[in-house]
Amino acid sequence: MQYLMRWVGLCLLGGWWLGWAPPALAGPDDDGVQTLRAAQVLLSTDDTRPTADDARWQTDTLPAYWATPAAWFRVEFTVADRAPSHALYLPYLYGGGSIWLNGHHIAEVNRTAPGLRVRWERPHLLLLPPQLLRSGRNELMIHASAAHYPPKTILPRLGIGPVQALQTAYEWRSFVARAMPVIAIALCLAGGSVALFVWWRRRSELVYGYFGMAALSWAFRSTTFTIDTWRDDLWDLWRLLYYVGTGGLVVGLCLLALHQAGWLRPLLRRALLAYWGLGPLAYLVGTDRLADGVWVTGLLPLGAVALVAAITGAFRRRTLSATAMALTLLMTFLAGAHDLLLARDAPWLIQTLPDWTAHRFFLLHHAATLMLVVMGATLAERFVRSLHALERVNATLEARVQAREREIAQSYQRIAALEAARAAADERQRIMQELHDGLGSQLFAGLAQAERGDLSGEQMASLLRDSIAEMRLAIDALTSGQDDFRAVFGNFRYRWEPRLRDFGVQGQWVFDLPEALPPIEPHAALQLLRIAQESLTNVIKHARARTVEVRLALRGRHLQLTVQDDGRGLDEPGRSGHGLRNMRARAQRLGAELQIGGGPGGTRVALQLPVT
Repeated sequence: MQYLMRWVGLCLLGGWWLGWAPPALAGPDDDGVQTLRAAQVLLSTDDTRPTADDARWQTDTLPAYWATPAAWFRVEFTVADRAPSHALYLPYLYGGGSIWLNGHHIAEVNRTAPGLRVRWERPHLLLLPPQLLRSGRNELMIHASAAHYPPKTILPRLGIGPVQALQTAYEWRSFVARAMPVIAIALCLAGGSVALFVWWRRRSELVYGYFGMAALSWAFRSTTFTIDTWRDDLWDLWRLLYYVGTGGLVVGLCLLALHQAGWLRPLLRRALLAYWGLGPLAYLVGTDRLADGVWVTGLLPLGAVALVAAITGAFRRRTLSATAMALTLLMTFLAGAHDLLLARDAPWLIQTLPDWTAHRFFLLHHAATLMLVVMGATLAERFVRSLHALERVNATLEARVQAREREIAQSYQRIAALEAARAAADERQRIMQELHDGLGSQLFAGLAQAERGDLSGEQMASLLRDSIAEMRLAIDALTSGQDDFRAVFGNFRYRWEPRLRDFGVQGQWVFDLPEALPPIEPHAALQLLRIAQESLTNVIKHARARTVEVRLALRGRHLQLTVQDDGRGLDEPGRSGHGLRNMRARAQRLGAELQIGGGPGGTRVALQLPVT
């Protein structure tokens, strides 16, 4: 409902401006104001004031239209005794002129002269000198000149009366003729620039490009209502802008309407743009006569095509915006046809509507501005709807993303639980495997020897001690965390120092480790401790050493374990026993490098384990 009220309000505003307002601005025929509707005319370019008895004077009605460079006009009016200050109201005087009261020159409105071109659009309100006014009959003479284009001398109906009575009509016409175009230029420049920027960033939105083209063109075209005088060297440039603006408005609207109706084709678009360029070219080749007489007339069929396309689009879509666009385009088309006929002083129009045409109100300017406002509001409404649709899409997408994130989080939780369960199962399997391969194999072997009676009491005790050490070693390593290797190795040292002393071996323990030791997996720690344990067991059983040095150091990205004794060395360096093969197998599983060397100076076992 609110959108309907907006469109109705715009249409009512347009109807007011195009229907009711112009006649109201013509000026009253009461309050002491005399509207002069007849005059005597003398065709002459001579600035010398003719006498009243010159035989060349002829009677004509006002407004008077004469295809001549200049003409003298003579009117009479009466002033009562003790009348208030009087003024002369000229709704328009396109070519300027000189004004005489009772034989005295009282005012001059600039006329076209060498180096200067004029076309006055604004009205004039001239105070008549009280000392020159006579009680009763007075004579007013105006030497009016033709505007630079068209070369036609036109004098409007004159208003003479009290200043206050004419002030309202003068101010309203000034507002319509000067202030409204300035407002329209500002609106068109702002709206057209925004529309072209949207089109530049989103080339698929052609409606914004066509609207921006029409709006900026109309801003250039509207300068004709804001600048009255031009220098000769700027006149051609201004006329080119005038034709560029006029054609840009019509062609832009035609492109927009055809695009909205779905009728626009590439060849048709190129033809319309080419016709737009013909206007300035026609002016350069044949000046105003060819451009205004032929090319501007051809814009009316283009406007009719745009109107048909807009009406067809309104019937197809049946929306308020399409209907409002069609109505304002119809209003603009009719206003353009009216202005073309009025500018060319069509006799049938003047005879049919003499009072209306006397005011010479050009409607295209107001209708086109209203139409551009309606179209701008339509595009703005479309842009807002697009934003709302985008917000709804984003909200839906965000909800879907959140739902998918929850599903993914739940999947991750299930996967994490499965991985934790699998890791626990793998860890249990490794513990069982280590116990089976280490402690289990020792106990089974000892059980077999005990059943055969091959173990003495001392051997049985040694077997049990080794089994307990293996069990503790596995428990310490496998139940520790990745950051507990320092404590695990400390427990290993605590158990082995007294055992070495019992066998007469002095143990030297050297630790060269930083405070922040890289993490070591429990399984890797167990394998490393078993290699160290096997090395120390060999020292006790076979080396006959007095001292053994156990060194643990971190060098770069490698953890180095070195066991060096001063015993008799390996009996046969070329051969490897069961214990040495186990050590190499464990090192291989760790991805570590193991070096075992022996000789008269003792035996050295060196392990390098990569750590991250």
